[in-house]
Amino acid sequence: MTQIMSLRNLAPVIQERILGLPAVSATADVLNEHVLRGVAQRWDWREQLRMWEQLEGDLGKSAEGRRGGGRESGPVQDRPCRVGV
Repeated sequence: MTQIMSLRNLAPVIQERILGLPAVSATADVLNEHVLRGVAQRWDWREQLRMWEQLEGDLGKSAEGRRGGGRESGPVQDRPCRVGV
């Protein structure tokens, strides 16, 4: 309960982005509370936003790796991500 409540410390722009994330079908694509905990522990919203953008980039890179990177094996649809809190 305490961990979930700490997410209220996230910058409003991050909260909005989290709420706007689409559902996912693979657990590997889930961005959960444990991952967000480090961001929520920072008091400076600018630092939180920097960390959030890095998380988004890291999640995108890992999704590309699972899809085969730059291989040309046909059309690849992007997988959405959703926070699993």
